[in-house]
Amino acid sequence: MTGRIVRVGVVFLLLAAVATVALGVPQSSAEERPQGPLPGVTIKLVISTDAYDPYKPSQATIKCSAVNKSDDPIQVRVVYDSRVNVLRSKGQHLQWEMTLYHNKRSKEELKPISLKPGEGKVLFELSLDEVLRQRSIPQGKREWGWNWQGHPPPPPPPTPIHVRFGFVQKTTFYAKALVNDKWLSSEPIELKVLVAEPSDEPLVKSGVAPDIPKWSVVHNFGRIGQLNPAGAGVYFKLVGGKTAMKPESGYYFVDKGHPTFQAMYDLLYRAAKERWEVKARTESKLNDKGYAVVEQVIVDFPPDE
Repeated sequence: MTGRIVRVGVVFLLLAAVATVALGVPQSSAEERPQGPLPGVTIKLVISTDAYDPYKPSQATIKCSAVNKSDDPIQVRVVYDSRVNVLRSKGQHLQWEMTLYHNKRSKEELKPISLKPGEGKVLFELSLDEVLRQRSIPQGKREWGWNWQGHPPPPPPPTPIHVRFGFVQKTTFYAKALVNDKWLSSEPIELKVLVAEPSDEPLVKSGVAPDIPKWSVVHNFGRIGQLNPAGAGVYFKLVGGKTAMKPESGYYFVDKGHPTFQAMYDLLYRAAKERWEVKARTESKLNDKGYAVVEQVIVDFPPDE
């Protein structure tokens, strides 16, 4: 058995692996509808940059369009709601696709518009910063989130993935659109991520660079000393490791509004039961109660002897 890493977080692009506990995100009923093709109709996805630096503000966008070169009109909807138009992504080394969800989407069904033969239409255009840098926005106010659909649980990565800061170096996107009540998919496109080269060693065991912030997983790890579920989320303490954030009473906190709350809670519970070491990446500042708000949880499984 090879070693493997489990990670749970908000922004899929910035993760190097996913948790083995799936979220209970229900599939849209639209997902049950038949797949294409519709001859002459194409869905095109374009990113306005070849490379993205998650540390720098960007004007780059990701745009999805429908083009009708068939002999008949087609019906499309101009919206991003993760129901009739869907953006999916899969990071380097990962086995599980993630879907972009709009947390403030309208509950009203949008009426379709008609595209005549020869016409094209932009179905949605999104800012990369908005959909990939939600971590800087307080939980509960985030407009976008990435998640997998929890029907079976995702399998663990087949080999160890040790990436400094938790960034992948490239990720692939594709779009799906409901056209004439059928799903059509775009060709996949790749986005390079401008980050440091991955380390050959696990984060905690590797040398700690001076610029690694105190809220990273390098500086916050240990076994679960206390796990305290509450109405607002779950509180836990780390013991036998390092807690650089120095939260009030030692508490790290996972907000119930976090898009991957259930997966993180399940993983924390299992880690507490099995006495596994947990690594936590938090927000850069303590909350108003002095607790460290957790964004990502990692559990490393050592290879069998």
